[in-house]
Amino acid sequence: FYPDVLIRSMNDIDLLVRPLDVDRLCDFLEGRGFRFLMSEGTPRWGLTSSSSFHPLVSSDGGLIFDLHVAPDDYPVSRGLSVDDVFGRARTIIVDGVAVSIPCDDDLVLLAITNAARDKFDPAALRSLVDLVTALVRGGIRPDWGAVTARASKGGFLRPLRVAARLLARLGVTP
Repeated sequence: FYPDVLIRSMNDIDLLVRPLDVDRLCDFLEGRGFRFLMSEGTPRWGLTSSSSFHPLVSSDGGLIFDLHVAPDDYPVSRGLSVDDVFGRARTIIVDGVAVSIPCDDDLVLLAITNAARDKFDPAALRSLVDLVTALVRGGIRPDWGAVTARASKGGFLRPLRVAARLLARLGVTP
């Protein structure tokens, strides 16, 4: 959605993985020199949240993957499951490689839940800028009725309302 990759710097790449595929993916990445970034003696799972592993870092430190077995921390999984995200995902081509990304509705939900997790503090700004950029520049067109229904089911309707008000104040009509 950004015109230049340098405008939106990333610390890592989040990968959503079905729980049954985690061990196989970890073995694959570790076999190619990736290592978990964690304190010695800690397990690779569960210290950062209930839905993700410690970051996997390439041997040169240039690439970091965050593996997630849920789209976001609880209670988001009540309204947005791994199977939901994979079932509605779309494929884009990046440098000749097919990559599955969440559908427009799920992109909106994840940006909002990330901002809400940060309690809409300054750290949440990146998620909100991503959301505005996706809506305005990226031309994504979420089904706001479906987004609202998932937010209600997942127990994060209030953050959706906060985000909608912020968008309206920024002149972005949800």
